[in-house]
This record gives sequence, structure tokens and C-alpha cells, in this order.
Amino acid sequence: MPMYLKILFSALFFLNLEGIEAKSILHTSEDANTTKEVKIGFNSGHKPYVIKEQNTGIVLDKIKKACAAHNLKCSFSFSSNARLVQELSLADLDCIVNVPKELLVKNKINFYESKAIVFFQNSVIYKASSNIHIDKLSDIANYRINAFQGAKQALGVSFGEIVKASKSYTESAKQDSQAMQLMTGRTDIVISDLQIFNYHWQQIQNKNLEKVNKAENLVVKKFFVEVPRSMLCLDEKWIKIFNPFF
Repeated sequence: MPMYLKILFSALFFLNLEGIEAKSILHTSEDANTTKEVKIGFNSGHKPYVIKEQNTGIVLDKIKKACAAHNLKCSFSFSSNARLVQELSLADLDCIVNVPKELLVKNKINFYESKAIVFFQNSVIYKASSNIHIDKLSDIANYRINAFQGAKQALGVSFGEIVKASKSYTESAKQDSQAMQLMTGRTDIVISDLQIFNYHWQQIQNKNLEKVNKAENLVVKKFFVEVPRSMLCLDEKWIKIFNPFF
């Protein structure tokens, strides 16, 4: 082969290598800057921990802060506990928040758990002006009781036995209705997380939805232990990212 052709082929070969190398470097750079995405599901009935309509809340704000700090693209969905567990089992969600981990164990879903984000303080709540006398948990059986949905399972066997013997026992799926029922005298006692109840009680008073005594004082009995609520994820990497913000 003539010398000038050898020189030409050699030059083209090295130019091609440089192009491949440059392309490889560019691709790596693009991968490093790609924003990670995480899909997170929340129980939609836990105001003020999660306030869907305002995209805020005690828990949601902590998670949003972590997303911003790590340049994560976080997409949020809001549903019931049962639906969130189902979506996690199908890997339609990466993590779920404020859902009892026992539901995942029951459905045989492998998961990683974060530190506690908040603690639910379920309490016995009633009006100070009512003729109610409660010194121990079993005393609630003498009155009309309204509890959050699933309370009989969540609060243990002894609670279940007590409410079986109660004057009247109902559960509410929507916890804003609990505050309204107590305020309007349709129940004597409410069983609810204190933060959730206080939020809805204040909302009703602010909106003046009913002609009520706004100065009404409440009695709160904390017979139940605090319950931690965490982030539950399919991949441990998300736990490592979010834990420092809880």
C-alpha cells in the first residue's frame, strides 16, 4: 500500500477513536446528572400529617425537603392503606408513608423501614362539659363511642373486648366526621390520634359549620401507647436518603 494511503487510514482510525471516547465521556456525564425518580404513596386521611389539597403537612414537608436536598424527582399519590399496600406489592410505588407495617407483613411484602417520622397518640377525647367520668379505659363502655376506622384491630384485644360491651360503638372512615359528631353531641367519646382530631376540631370551629360553643373545653385521656409511623420502601437506598430528614 502506498505510504500516503497508510498515513490517511491511520489518521481516520485515530479520529474515530477520539470520537468514540468523546461520546463515551458525554454519555457518562449525562448519566451523572440524571435526576432520580421516586414514587411515594401517602394515606390521604391523615391531616395534618399530610394535607393533599395544599401539598403540605407535617410529614409531607419533611419528605419534600429530602427530595429537594438530593435533587430527587418525587411523585406523590394519595389513597387508602389497602390501595397503597397493593400498589407497593406491584412495584407501582417505591415507598409508602404512615401505613402500618403490619399490613405489609400480612401481605408478605419484603420492605425496608425508616426511622419514625411521627408518633400517633391515640386518645380518648370528650367534652369537659359532659357528664362523663373516666378513670380507666374500661369506663368508656358506659358511653357512646366513635373511633377511627380499624380501631378494634389497631388498639388491641382488650380494647376490642371493652367496646363489645359498650352502650354504642361506631367507627368512622373520615376522621373529620369524628370532630363533628362530638361537637354536635352525636357521640359522647371519640377515639382518635390527638393531632388529627385537633386539626379537624379547629377546622370546624374556624368555618363555623355548626352553631357550636367555640369555647368548649376538651378532656384528653392518653390510655394508649404512642405508635410510630415510618416510611416503608422496597429498596434500602431510599431509606438511607430519607432517614437523615426524620
